[in-house]
Amino acid sequence: FFPRQGGKKEWEWVQRLSQGSFVDPWMGIWLESPHRILATLQGAKAFFEEKPMIVAKELTKEFEKLFVGSCAQVVEEVGQELER
Repeated sequence: FFPRQGGKKEWEWVQRLSQGSFVDPWMGIWLESPHRILATLQGAKAFFEEKPMIVAKELTKEFEKLFVGSCAQVVEEVGQELER
Protein backbone atom coordinates (compact mmCIF):
# COMPACT_ATOMS: atom_id res chain seq x y z
CA PHE A 1 0.00 0.00 0.00
CA PHE A 2 1.11 3.55 -0.67
CA PRO A 3 1.09 6.29 2.00
CA ARG A 4 -2.20 8.20 2.28
CA GLN A 5 -0.75 11.73 2.01
CA GLY A 6 -0.18 13.03 -1.51
CA GLY A 7 3.36 14.31 -1.01
CA LYS A 8 4.49 11.10 0.67
CA LYS A 9 2.79 9.05 -2.04
CA GLU A 10 4.64 10.95 -4.78
CA TRP A 11 7.92 10.46 -2.91
CA GLU A 12 7.20 6.73 -2.73
CA TRP A 13 6.91 6.59 -6.56
CA VAL A 14 10.21 8.43 -6.97
CA GLN A 15 11.94 6.29 -4.37
CA ARG A 16 10.77 2.98 -5.83
CA LEU A 17 11.75 4.00 -9.35
CA SER A 18 15.17 5.36 -8.39
CA GLN A 19 16.10 2.38 -6.24
CA GLY A 20 15.15 -0.14 -8.89
CA SER A 21 12.95 -1.98 -6.41
CA PHE A 22 11.17 -3.85 -9.18
CA VAL A 23 12.07 -7.16 -10.82
CA ASP A 24 11.83 -5.28 -14.08
CA PRO A 25 12.21 -1.48 -13.99
CA TRP A 26 8.72 -1.10 -15.48
CA MET A 27 6.92 -3.86 -13.63
CA GLY A 28 5.37 -3.68 -10.20
CA ILE A 29 2.48 -5.05 -8.21
CA TRP A 30 0.64 -2.85 -5.71
CA LEU A 31 -2.47 -3.17 -3.61
CA GLU A 32 -4.66 -0.15 -3.00
CA SER A 33 -7.97 0.41 -1.31
CA PRO A 34 -10.96 1.07 -3.57
CA HIS A 35 -11.55 4.58 -2.23
CA ARG A 36 -7.93 5.62 -2.94
CA ILE A 37 -7.27 3.81 -6.22
CA LEU A 38 -8.06 6.72 -8.55
CA ALA A 39 -5.76 9.15 -6.71
CA THR A 40 -2.96 6.56 -6.71
CA LEU A 41 -3.40 5.91 -10.43
CA GLN A 42 -3.39 9.63 -11.16
CA GLY A 43 -0.05 9.84 -9.33
CA ALA A 44 1.27 6.94 -11.40
CA LYS A 45 0.19 8.71 -14.57
CA ALA A 46 2.78 11.43 -13.91
CA PHE A 47 5.53 8.80 -14.19
CA PHE A 48 4.06 6.17 -16.53
CA GLU A 49 1.61 7.99 -18.81
CA GLU A 50 2.22 5.89 -21.94
CA LYS A 51 3.51 2.71 -20.27
CA PRO A 52 1.25 -0.35 -20.48
CA MET A 53 -0.72 -1.14 -17.34
CA ILE A 54 -3.25 -3.62 -16.03
CA VAL A 55 -5.49 -2.85 -13.07
CA ALA A 56 -7.59 -5.66 -11.64
CA LYS A 57 -10.74 -5.07 -9.63
CA GLU A 58 -12.44 -7.57 -7.32
CA LEU A 59 -10.21 -10.51 -8.17
CA THR A 60 -11.73 -13.98 -7.82
CA LYS A 61 -15.20 -12.52 -7.38
CA GLU A 62 -18.27 -12.58 -9.57
CA PHE A 63 -17.71 -8.95 -10.64
CA GLU A 64 -14.00 -9.24 -11.49
CA LYS A 65 -12.87 -6.68 -14.04
CA LEU A 66 -9.57 -5.89 -15.76
CA PHE A 67 -8.57 -2.49 -17.11
CA VAL A 68 -5.84 -2.81 -19.76
CA GLY A 69 -4.07 -0.08 -21.75
CA SER A 70 -1.63 2.74 -21.29
CA CYS A 71 -1.56 4.26 -17.83
CA ALA A 72 -3.47 7.30 -19.12
CA GLN A 73 -6.18 5.06 -20.65
CA VAL A 74 -6.50 2.98 -17.50
CA VAL A 75 -6.83 6.09 -15.31
CA GLU A 76 -9.65 7.32 -17.54
CA GLU A 77 -11.45 3.94 -17.57
CA VAL A 78 -11.18 3.48 -13.80
CA GLY A 79 -12.49 7.03 -13.28
CA GLN A 80 -15.49 6.27 -15.49
CA GLU A 81 -16.12 3.01 -13.65
CA LEU A 82 -16.07 4.76 -10.28
CA GLU A 83 -18.60 7.36 -11.49
CA ARG A 84 -21.20 4.61 -12.01
